[in-house]
Amino acid sequence: SKEIPIGCCFVGEILTLENLRDFFMWGAVLNLGLLIYYFLIMLFFGKWIIYLLQKVTKLSESTTNAIVYSAMTFYKILWLACFVIPYISLSLIK
Repeated sequence: SKEIPIGCCFVGEILTLENLRDFFMWGAVLNLGLLIYYFLIMLFFGKWIIYLLQKVTKLSESTTNAIVYSAMTFYKILWLACFVIPYISLSLIK
């Protein structure tokens, strides 16, 4: 039977620590890119985005700012917990 590539592994291939470590590394890199993108969008277009969110939600500017930056903080925590820490742990096992 022909093996079908799925990501870094093939169907039927045993998942190794190296493959798992690579998965977490690329997940961390891609999500870091999203965090940087989010930061740059807020840096250059933050006032406009806050203005739009205020019009849609009818919240004050300080409340809207708190929600937007809390969401970014929550995403950073998830990024660390779901990708960076497992990658570091698997790298130490090696």
